Amino acid sequence: MTYSKIICFLVAWFTCAVNALQWQWIRDGVWYIDTSSVTESNKQQAQITLSWQPAWEASAHEERVFLQDAEGNLIDELVINPGQFSGKKTWLLKPDKGHYRLEVPGYSYRRYRLEHASTLKVVYQPVKHHFTAEVPANAVLYFSVPAEQTINLGGKYHGGVTAFKVNPVNQLNAGVQLKLSTFDIKNYWQNNLIPIEQSTQNRVWRLAFQGKGKAAFWLDTTDNIFALRPEDLFVPKQLAGKGKITVGVKKLGRVPMVGTSLPFLDPPSQALSLLNEMQVKSATYYTYIDVLKTKPLADQSFRRTYFQQGITSDLTLLAETGRRAVLMDSKQITEVLRSYLPSWQQYTQSGLHYLVLADEPNLNYPSFTAFANYAQQVIHGLKQLPANVREKINIAIPASAGWLNGPSRNQASSRRGINWAKQLLPLLGDDIHALTWHRWLVRDLRATRSYQQAVAAAASLVGRNAKGTLQKHLLIDQTNISSGLHLSVYEQDTFFAALWWASVVANVAQSGDLTMINWFKTADDGPYRKGLMRKDAAGNWHLKPVGHAMKFIQAHLQGAVLTTKTSLFEVDVVASTTEKVIHILGVNKGDRQQRVDMRIDLPKLWQKQSLSVSKTVLASDLQPQVSQKPHKAGKKLHFNWTIPNKSIFAIEIRQ
Repeated sequence: MTYSKIICFLVAWFTCAVNALQWQWIRDGVWYIDTSSVTESNKQQAQITLSWQPAWEASAHEERVFLQDAEGNLIDELVINPGQFSGKKTWLLKPDKGHYRLEVPGYSYRRYRLEHASTLKVVYQPVKHHFTAEVPANAVLYFSVPAEQTINLGGKYHGGVTAFKVNPVNQLNAGVQLKLSTFDIKNYWQNNLIPIEQSTQNRVWRLAFQGKGKAAFWLDTTDNIFALRPEDLFVPKQLAGKGKITVGVKKLGRVPMVGTSLPFLDPPSQALSLLNEMQVKSATYYTYIDVLKTKPLADQSFRRTYFQQGITSDLTLLAETGRRAVLMDSKQITEVLRSYLPSWQQYTQSGLHYLVLADEPNLNYPSFTAFANYAQQVIHGLKQLPANVREKINIAIPASAGWLNGPSRNQASSRRGINWAKQLLPLLGDDIHALTWHRWLVRDLRATRSYQQAVAAAASLVGRNAKGTLQKHLLIDQTNISSGLHLSVYEQDTFFAALWWASVVANVAQSGDLTMINWFKTADDGPYRKGLMRKDAAGNWHLKPVGHAMKFIQAHLQGAVLTTKTSLFEVDVVASTTEKVIHILGVNKGDRQQRVDMRIDLPKLWQKQSLSVSKTVLASDLQPQVSQKPHKAGKKLHFNWTIPNKSIFAIEIRQ
């Protein structure tokens, strides 16, 4: 056995085979690939191979992997269908002036391995806080610390790796150890951090994993970058992107109502003021059947409060106290609803009002048959209500956990939301008025286009009438970056959440087919720290960055949706119009500036007028930056603009 083969045998994180390196098993993260060493004579060494195996319930989940070039262009989108348990994809890269970017978006239900020639330099950027990989025993990585800088190494225990040993390269007896605490699930947001000491010069450190299995590790206050070998470390270049955004005059439908889940109580006045500031358009309520049984008007006070704030459209989810989801006694529930629903009349003179018969039945009910029988019986009972009450009730189903994919539970492949809806439609027919679902665990900004794909699939399922109108309304009545208690302050409490929410809304609004989308929740609530607002130690309420994004969205998404296209993979955009204003709402999700060629078709009545064009940018400082300029109108409005990295933006064109 040669010396090189012995070394390869001993290194546990990667293996060597025919001069190749391997990363395994990645569940959520990004690789940056430097191809600058590649020449025409050795171009085969720029080949990378990604393979995958199932981790958990892969048969219920589609996944997409994104490969981008140095300017952020999408080179390939690898689509892995549900049931495609294992597979392999190879790409032959080209020498580039910057760095390729290969992303496995989390939460992933598969394990990924990247293999590449040892002549390539590759670094890895793990997701923070959530587990990013499943590592073997004795795994080792490397990272660098800039001179005169103190950084933090972060870690979280996920049932696998228990600690990290960190020391400067060539100083194995120096360094520190980070032991990972076992936090209660209610404190999922907690993690461990340890400072890495300063040095007068740049220094490379060795990170050794103690234990094996699921691992979460990251760097704060510096580039969150790791390598298999010290000599591979580099800072990824973010070259400016360039592309085109076009807006047409065709109206596709109304913009969706954008709202939030509201609590089962009257909020304090300061929180209500912030809610009003965000101009929330719609609401999701939980209504507890066991409470209504003895107090049929239990929710009237807070419903009146929110209605007076202008929230005239809503969706009511039936459950029991504590959001217990499985409702089986259809006779009792029907009796409660007969007493309860007439009280809706004072709030149904305007807006749309939906009743959902159970919360995430594909996650919670013992079977599809059990839920379908329950739903049929409740709907039959509701038909006995007086006509003036019945006509204001829109039944929405199934409020599934996930849509194209299944819920996070065993046997998820038989519980995919769209499949349950497909079976329910012929059973319930005209008795239901809307399809609704909840969407969680799309934790990567580039993966938010899956929301657009979900809306398109739902529209295809319900079909259209002769006028092209959808046969049923489409609603996403609950969504957030993560589900349940699986929350990270790196996401929920930072501008990341604002970028994520703006991106999701731009994607779901683009077709004009979605009626409503609601964020979950309005305010941080104990361990559920995923609100639009939070309360500080002094008891005062404040908007979180995502709350500021909500304000921005409401101001710049109005009226009818216009046809909109972008050639930029990292930019999501939607245009809408009222009588006097064309609104363009977008988000630059990437770490690079985007140089955009804007082309907006103008209605005939606008073409001989002087137009005012304002551009607004919202970045992490949460202070909107506005610029305004007159433009001469013709058939098109054409201008170039550079959009800052990681920003939400709006363009308003006024007559």
